[in-house]
Amino acid sequence: MWDRARTDGDHVATKKNTKKVGKKSAKKVAKKRAKPAPIALTPAERSRKLRPRRDYRELIETFLRVWEENPSVRLTGLTRAQLRRALGLAIKAADKEDALRREADTKLRVLMDARLVAEDDLWRKLLDANALVRAQSRVDPRLAEAFAFLSDALRPESRERDDAEEPAAG
Repeated sequence: MWDRARTDGDHVATKKNTKKVGKKSAKKVAKKRAKPAPIALTPAERSRKLRPRRDYRELIETFLRVWEENPSVRLTGLTRAQLRRALGLAIKAADKEDALRREADTKLRVLMDARLVAEDDLWRKLLDANALVRAQSRVDPRLAEAFAFLSDALRPESRERDDAEEPAAG
């Protein structure tokens, strides 16, 4: 089991590992660890958030440029770097949202088309079934009574009347 050369005191030449095993810097470790939890706002919290103008990027970039041209302006609690960083985060979040929205819209369009095709097939089958029931009800009047709900539901003027009907003013 033991290598004989080692037990006899002889040294066996081994390949020296030349691969550098460096430690990761604290910054890299912290960056890898520090993934912020996704923000999930309640409807009340969402309604309290400010909605910036659509062209906020240009507005803030102009503000930053003018602020740099006027170094005498001192804003307590805010630096140009902080505002630039906040702008970058907002743009990054908006870009992510736009990309996800485009992807979701593409997937949703496919699902909507699939639903539309399935509902079209279903509705055609129901209309065909209604036509067959109406034909058979001429021979058997009980069928007309049993399926009267379907004839009423499919009657166009009945649906229009239901949509236009308003409660009587009294």
